[in-house]
Amino acid sequence: MVITHTSSTALTIRPATAEDAEPLAAIGLAAWRKGIKPLVPAHIAQEFEISNPFLPFLKACHAHVLVAQIGDQLARLRCKRTR
Repeated sequence: MVITHTSSTALTIRPATAEDAEPLAAIGLAAWRKGIKPLVPAHIAQEFEISNPFLPFLKACHAHVLVAQIGDQLARLRCKRTR
């Protein structure tokens, strides 16, 4: 599936590949840091940071994950928090 993005760059939705596992795990860990990390005990957060459980999941199940790609880069949503 290809959707034309407003900047005239193609947005491609595709199954993740094995090569996507590490960048996707980094995105997952970054989201976890912002949302969940403040809610868990420090020793659990530290263990999570060291092991990054997103990585083994993505290595095993990447074919079941869809990614968005703009040009040759994985698309990342950047949001500003409003209060």
